[in-house]
Amino acid sequence: MPALLPEARDLLTAFSYIAIDDDIVDGAMSEPDRGLRSLDAIHLATARMLAPTRPCERQTVPLG
Repeated sequence: MPALLPEARDLLTAFSYIAIDDDIVDGAMSEPDRGLRSLDAIHLATARMLAPTRPCERQTVPLG
């Protein structure tokens, strides 16, 4: 299994990480669908915050 660690690191570095700030928390708490789990609300709030400024980019990561 340890032999796969470098590939796992390569895969994880292909993603952008966004810190959860007060704007995201406020957006998640204001989500109208009260049936959402908290993590889902955070994901939606983050996507809504980024949507106007960041176009959707599709990237592929070679897996071996």
